[in-house]
Amino acid sequence: MAHRLKIGVDIDGVLITMDTKQYLEFCAKQFGWNASYDVYVQTHSWIQATGQTDDALISHAWGVYLETIENAQQPIEGAHDVLRALGNSADIYLITARPVDQLEATEAILRKHLPDVKYIELSMSNRENKIQPLLILISTTI
Repeated sequence: MAHRLKIGVDIDGVLITMDTKQYLEFCAKQFGWNASYDVYVQTHSWIQATGQTDDALISHAWGVYLETIENAQQPIEGAHDVLRALGNSADIYLITARPVDQLEATEAILRKHLPDVKYIELSMSNRENKIQPLLILISTTI
């Protein structure tokens, strides 16, 4: 069997609309966190940007936030066609910083907006290390 190119693709901001600044502002307002978009831009670390180290707390915040914007999430223009075309000659790995407990909601959004896109794996909870052993990574945070 021939080896295929492996391509990792971030979900939020690459395939589906997601406003990181809006999420951090939501956390500051909703939970009183000292969340900083500037820190996120510099570090690409959710833990440092939110000031929270408890994964369960960060996961809960993601869930609350995603519920508030579920209907607002839309595919990025052209993402469907490009990803489908890439999947014809490469193995697609979807990567997200969303917590594991958001797996079902994330899969539902993918089914809704990218129904015929084939991917090998959906890797969740990559808040601190999105880089997997891939040949190409498409992300908004690199």
